[in-house]
This record gives sequence, C-alpha cells and structure tokens, in this order.
Amino acid sequence: MKSIEWRGKLLAVSLGLGYLLVFDTRYTWAIFILVMMTVGIPHGSIDHLLAGKQTNRKELFLFFTKYIGIILLYAVLWYLLPIVSLIVFLIISAYHFGQGHFISHEIKQLKWLTYIIFGAHWLIVILASDPVLTIEILQPIINVYWWENIALIVLLVSSIACLTLTFIHKLHVHSKFLTELIGLTVLLYTLPLLLSFALYFGFWHALPTMIQEYKALKNKQADFNLMSFVKQLIPLTLISLIGITFLLWASQRWLEEEALILLFFILISVITAPHVIVMDRFLEKRTP
Repeated sequence: MKSIEWRGKLLAVSLGLGYLLVFDTRYTWAIFILVMMTVGIPHGSIDHLLAGKQTNRKELFLFFTKYIGIILLYAVLWYLLPIVSLIVFLIISAYHFGQGHFISHEIKQLKWLTYIIFGAHWLIVILASDPVLTIEILQPIINVYWWENIALIVLLVSSIACLTLTFIHKLHVHSKFLTELIGLTVLLYTLPLLLSFALYFGFWHALPTMIQEYKALKNKQADFNLMSFVKQLIPLTLISLIGITFLLWASQRWLEEEALILLFFILISVITAPHVIVMDRFLEKRTP
C-alpha cells in the first residue's frame, strides 16, 4: 500500500508540472473536480466504520444523529457568525492536515503544536499561492486586503517553524521527509490556489488517510479486499457529491465564481467538522 501512496504523490507532482506547461484554467478545474470526486470526498465517507458502528443499528443511528447534528450546528454557525466559523474552520483544518501529514511518523512531544504548525503551513502555502484570489474569495465574509502584502512573510515564518520542528523531532534523518517538505512547498506555491489545494488535499492528506482506513478495516475482516473497500466508500460519497453539486448548481445564478468557491469550501467545512473528531480518535489509536 505504501507504493500506492508514493505513486499517487508522483502523479500529483506530474499534474502540477503539467499545469506549468499549459497554464490553462480548464486544466485546473478538471484536476480539482477529479481529485475531489475520487479521493477528496471519499476519504471521509466511512467514518461510521472507523468508529466501529457498522453492525449495531441503534449505535449506527445514534452515530449518524450526532454526526449530522454537528454538521447542522456548524452550518447554523456559518450563517450567524461567519467570521468565527471561518476561524474555527482554519484551526480544525490546520490540526487535521498536520495530523494526517504525520501518519507515517510518530510524534511524541509537542504533538498538538506540531500538528497545528505543519497543517497551518500547508494552508498558508495554498493561500499564498494566489493572494489576490484568496482576498476575493473571502471578501463576502471578511476584508483581508492586507494578505497580499504579508503572504510571503507569513510563508517564510511558517517554513522556518516547520524546519525547526523537523530537526526537533529528528525527522531530518528521513531524507524523504525533508526533501518532501521543501519540494512540496515550492511546487504548491507555484500553482494556482485550487490546483494547489487539490493536489495537497488529495495526495498528501486524503490518499494516505484512505490507505490507513483500508488497513484498519482489513485487520478487522480477514476477507476484506480492495473491492470491498470501494463498495463501502460509494454510498456516502455519492450522497455528498450529489448534495454539494445540487447546492452549487442552485446557487450559480446568484453567485460569481469566487463566491461559489467560497460556498464550496463552506460546504466542505461543515462535513469536515464531525470527520475531524472521528479521524482524531482513529489516528491517535493506531501505531505508525
């Protein structure tokens, strides 16, 4: 399974370099949509299985009641307090990305700080890749006109912080980790925001997570295989895709492209909230 992860990352690098040859917006959208459909959204579609709620109907009902309840509460929070919701989204995304980034490496000290700083770094790289678009996307919620002026400085600070933590945790002895940190930062920064997000989210977060999910389910069921895994992913993935697609389609007559992008990330954020809770319990129980 490790080979699948590295092949996926090699594909992501190839896709990134491919954009630098064509510079086509249609290319960006095609890769973004494809990644979200194949690994981005699917990686969070079996949370009920990871939580061990696949057999008892009562427990399954209670699980989905809580899960959907968190989604609805966060959606209401977005409506009432969008700035607070945005801050919450950035914090939980930073933690979630950081935690996922260390799937193959055990962090024993400064764990929360390491997760937050590394996850925030990748968010900063993505948002700094196109500061003007970032400002336009967030404009309906908050005016961050200053981001264009400080994006590079913030990126430099986060890079230094990540390098410092890399040496503190002695991860520099893993040459691949250090090379990946530097190379990925440079690559994502050179790409448009949506492509930068899609490649990191899809191949450095979702795909490694899915591999761990597969391993965990296979350990529980001797006859579990890749086809069984795909079948488990399909139902909730389709529901999520249909729901998100419908809401975006219904909103396109009123919203400009930047506002639709913001709406998409808001929709992703509300389904991410309960997912982060489940994945935190799942990942912290396992041994890298």
